[in-house]
Amino acid sequence: ACFEVFLNSSIWDWILVLSTCKPEEFTGRNLYLQLVTILSMGILLLVSLFAMRLTKSTTQTIQTTLQGLKAIENGNLATRIPVMTQDEIGTIQTSINTMIAKVAETTEALRRSEARFHNLLDRLPAFIILQATDYSIKYVNKYFREQFGNSSQQCCYELFQGRQTPCETCPTRQIFNHPDDTSTLWEMSAR
Repeated sequence: ACFEVFLNSSIWDWILVLSTCKPEEFTGRNLYLQLVTILSMGILLLVSLFAMRLTKSTTQTIQTTLQGLKAIENGNLATRIPVMTQDEIGTIQTSINTMIAKVAETTEALRRSEARFHNLLDRLPAFIILQATDYSIKYVNKYFREQFGNSSQQCCYELFQGRQTPCETCPTRQIFNHPDDTSTLWEMSAR
């Protein structure tokens, strides 16, 4: 004859079955049940601790990555995200660092190119004005600054006509409205 003991656990919604066909092994059934319950609880505790540690580690890694991304978003291209794992998150962190290094290189190359361009414009013996569609003057070269002063914070109609509003027949507006025209000639004078 075989004997079976069923233990219903309301904590885990499990039924534990202990079965034996040798009656002498069944005499210590309470001991077996307690041993199995303790082992099950121990395994469950270890799995829970491991899951908590893994979750904490992953959360911490993601938080560090987000802090680095926030610094990069704020313009700090010298920021590097520490690569803390060798898994997919570590691969993402490495890729972000590589991408930011390339962006920083490109930004620096662009800054140097812009400085060379401005240096070239400053050497020309002609008035060079870079103007935006909102009439603001974004750049003036050295020759212009020597003749009219540094006027890069003004609008063209303020600087050249002493007006508070754009000119009715604005030649710059004509250029912006008809970009296919190759050239437009107009006369200007400083106030």
